[in-house]
Amino acid sequence: MERIKSQYAHGEPGHIQQAQYFYYDVGPGQSDEIAIVCGGHEICAPDFTINRQSYPYYVIEYGIRGRGYLEINGTQHEITSGVIAGFAPGMTHHYKVDPADPLEHIFLVITGSGVQSLFEKCHIIDRGAMLSYEPQRTLEIFSRIIDTGLEKSPFSQELCCAYLRTVLYEQTANGIVRGEHQSESERTYHKCRGYIDKNFSEIISISEVADNCCVNIRYMARLFRLYAKLTPQQYVMRLKMNRAGQLLLNSDLSVKNVAMLVGFDDPYHFSRNFRKFHAISPKQYRTKHLEISGN
Repeated sequence: MERIKSQYAHGEPGHIQQAQYFYYDVGPGQSDEIAIVCGGHEICAPDFTINRQSYPYYVIEYGIRGRGYLEINGTQHEITSGVIAGFAPGMTHHYKVDPADPLEHIFLVITGSGVQSLFEKCHIIDRGAMLSYEPQRTLEIFSRIIDTGLEKSPFSQELCCAYLRTVLYEQTANGIVRGEHQSESERTYHKCRGYIDKNFSEIISISEVADNCCVNIRYMARLFRLYAKLTPQQYVMRLKMNRAGQLLLNSDLSVKNVAMLVGFDDPYHFSRNFRKFHAISPKQYRTKHLEISGN
C-alpha cells in the first residue's frame, strides 16, 4: 500500500487546504467483487492539480461545492456541486480547479472484479460525469462512507462497499425511471412491466398487457425473458401471489374474497396457484404465519 501511495501520489504538498483520508490494506487486482482501497474528503487549494497517464484503480468522486475540471482520456468534464464523476484503470486523467472557486469533493479509490459492471450500469464509464438525481441524499451517503472509513469499526469495509453500491444503484434506478440511457427494447420492457405493476390484480390474460402497451405478445415475452429472466405470466403471478399473501396476513377476508381481489373468479384455481407459489395452501399460510407472529 505504501508503494502505491507513493507511486500514485495526490500531488505536491500545498495543493490541499484541508483533508481527511482513510486507507484499507487492499492492492490492485483485488479478487473481491468490490473493495475500497481508500477515500477522502478534500478542500482543494487554488493551485490543486493532478496529472496521471495511468492508474491501477477505479476512482469515483462527488462534488460538494466549488468548481473543478476532470479531463478523462482527452474529454473535459466540469465538477461542481452534485456531480458524480469517475474513471477506470488505465485511463489518463487530469484534475484542476477554478482558482477563484476551488473544489470541495469526496473521492473513493476502488478495485475488484465487479467494479467495471457497477460503473457500466450507472454509466460512469461511458459518460465520465453526471449530475446526481438526488444531490442531498447522494452527499449523505458519500459522507457516511467517509465517516465509516475513518472510524474503522467492525465491518467498515463491507459497510462502505454497501453504501457505494446503494448510491450507484439508486443513480441507475432513477435513470431507468426517467427513461434515460435505455435502448428501445429496454423502454418497451419497462413500459410493459410498469403496466403490469399497476394493474396485475385485474389482469386475466397476458394478451391484455400486450394490447394495452401496443406490443406484439411474442416480442414482449422475449423481452421479459431477457430482462427479468422469467415470462410475463410468471411475473404477473408472482405479484398476485405476493399480494394475496399480504391480504391473508393483514385482513380477515375469506380465501374466496382474497382470490377475487387478485383476479381469480375460481377460488380452487387460486388455491392451486397459491400452493404452487408458496408451497402451502392459503389457509395454512395464514395459520402458520399468524402463529409465528403471535397474533
